[in-house]
Amino acid sequence: MESGVPRIEYHLPQQFGSVEELMMLDPESYSGKEIAFLKRNAEVYGYRQVGNVWVHVTGER
Repeated sequence: MESGVPRIEYHLPQQFGSVEELMMLDPESYSGKEIAFLKRNAEVYGYRQVGNVWVHVTGER
């Protein structure tokens, strides 16, 4: 995130259909912790969540 990559795409475990579903059903899993980190920190670095992708918004940060 610090280097400003254009997007961060999170590949969900097969049994989940969305980031929100994973966070609701298995928030303490490794995947849940990674997603929680992105949700907490991505905006500070100029990213916005769109589905399971965090997109860098030009001109932010």
